[in-house]
Amino acid sequence: MDTNNNQKKIKHSINEDQFQRMFDGMNIGATLCELITDEQGSPKDYRFIKINPAFEKQSGVSVSSSIGKTVKEVFPDIEQSWIDKLGYVVINNEPIEFVNYNHNTDKSYSVNAFSFSDGKFAMFFEDITQRKKAEKKLIKSEQQYKQLFNSMTEMIVVIELIYNKDNQPIDWYIRQINKPFAIFLGKPQEELLNKKITSIINTIEDSWLKSFAKVEKTGESITFENYGAEFDKTYQVGAWKMTKNTVGVSFTDITDIKQAEKVSIESHRLSAIGEMASSIAHDFNNSLQLMMGNLEIIKLQNNLSVTVREHINNIGSLIKDVASRTKSIQNFGDKNNYNTEFESLDLNQVIAESIKQSRPLWKDEMEKIGLKININTDYGEIPNIFFNKGALSSIIYNLIKNSVEAMPEGGEIAVKTGIKTEGIFLTCMDNGIGMNQQTKLKIFQPFYTTKGYKTGRGLGMSGVYSVIKEAGGSVKVKSTSLGKGTTIEVVLPANQLEKIKIIEEAVSIKNSLRVLYVEDEAIIALSSKKIIEALGHKCDIELSGEKALISLDKKKYDVIITDIGMPGMNGWQLAAAVKNKFGDAIKIIIASGWNINEKELKRHEIDYCLTKPYTKEEIKKVFSQKNS
Repeated sequence: MDTNNNQKKIKHSINEDQFQRMFDGMNIGATLCELITDEQGSPKDYRFIKINPAFEKQSGVSVSSSIGKTVKEVFPDIEQSWIDKLGYVVINNEPIEFVNYNHNTDKSYSVNAFSFSDGKFAMFFEDITQRKKAEKKLIKSEQQYKQLFNSMTEMIVVIELIYNKDNQPIDWYIRQINKPFAIFLGKPQEELLNKKITSIINTIEDSWLKSFAKVEKTGESITFENYGAEFDKTYQVGAWKMTKNTVGVSFTDITDIKQAEKVSIESHRLSAIGEMASSIAHDFNNSLQLMMGNLEIIKLQNNLSVTVREHINNIGSLIKDVASRTKSIQNFGDKNNYNTEFESLDLNQVIAESIKQSRPLWKDEMEKIGLKININTDYGEIPNIFFNKGALSSIIYNLIKNSVEAMPEGGEIAVKTGIKTEGIFLTCMDNGIGMNQQTKLKIFQPFYTTKGYKTGRGLGMSGVYSVIKEAGGSVKVKSTSLGKGTTIEVVLPANQLEKIKIIEEAVSIKNSLRVLYVEDEAIIALSSKKIIEALGHKCDIELSGEKALISLDKKKYDVIITDIGMPGMNGWQLAAAVKNKFGDAIKIIIASGWNINEKELKRHEIDYCLTKPYTKEEIKKVFSQKNS
């Protein structure tokens, strides 16, 4: 017995058994095939020698019906390209790998084939259907991501951080950038990719690099605000980790939001100041009424010289001017009761008075430091306008102030008035430093100033704009040039020209009125009583609303003049009580240092309002209205 041969046969048999077990136990489909060639040696077909259960499950063919058959017999629709590929494996003894999609099973396979021996080759089929579907989804999601990335209005960039040998961030590369950011930087996306940020923007701060490096290392997202001085904009910057060394960064322009926040903060602050100022202004008006009342009593004397009367009238004019400015303070803090007390005004005269009153600003202070400013006027022939004098004086004052501040070395100011199609115009021209485009665009914005906090608050020209707009007019920078000066033009529209007279002085008062004056300040009540009696009327006074009601039961009165702010029963409550008891038989006039608008008067069913400080002539006009 040949023991060696038997051992070889046993060993060979064991190897074949092991191969078969391995072949059959594989999780992926496997076949062992034999190539069939034509007479020229070209691949013609191939025959199945072995098929494992996994391939049987994948393909749906049985082992028993396929072994020994050609692939064309088992799969009649097989493409010749398959046979050519597998022929290449056998003929060139080189393995190949390719992906095949089976339409019948809707599955994709990764096919690996390699030469075995004697025209035989092995094929392995791995089901990669899920992987291919995932790849398709990934491609689709990448396309969607790219579309979303470019369509977002925020500026977004994906950066790769660069570190030095000490592991400190020193720069970053742009790996992705969306269209809004590319447009902002003024370059195509392709030109910006893979560029260092410092080659594009020179003002990148170290704090940014450190912040982004922290995001990349910790994985924690951050948000912060940054003012870009290079672009004069404020951005909300968001950063989040993408992959190792890469961070996504978004830039949202919040310049308008931040400006609105500043305006809101300033508005609340100024509102609080305004409320306080309005209360102070009310007290001022009471004091001014005392002055005005005493002046009116002095004027009742017949033996006053012309010079004395002139001085008294000047004092009265100054009191009225202070009162107008006080009302401007009240308007500032109380927009709901905006002062709409308009009167017939000579614009040229108001300009002349304003120039005289602003003399310390443009003459005295400048001459102290050895400089000189001249103001030249060119008054046109214009009709009176119907406007609030305090507001108009404030406009002219701020125009002069703006020109003075634009001439730190002195210069010339020219004020001109006239008529144009739109109405009455006023121009203020200086030969100062002029304005750049940014200043020209923002000069009428609230809180905008180029003068610093100590010199300017950014409210002067915005105040001019606000008052003119509320009056239905316009104000604009007519011309400006750096180093050559600026001309600002104010226009009051034709419908604001004087068309009516409030009360003609020729209206006669037919009868002597019986007046009850109610005021808790006795000195104001006494001076007002004397003025009313000087007009030929009878007047009693009471220092409280409660006492006034008692007097009304004892005597008959035609008119009640009452203050609002009184202890106990205030003026509104007194008016309501009188209306309730006497109806319209008694006319009610409110006398107050507060700003009272027509809506407020109508709400309380009040006939007229005397705004402190008032003159004898203003009382006369109100009484004339009562009798007309």
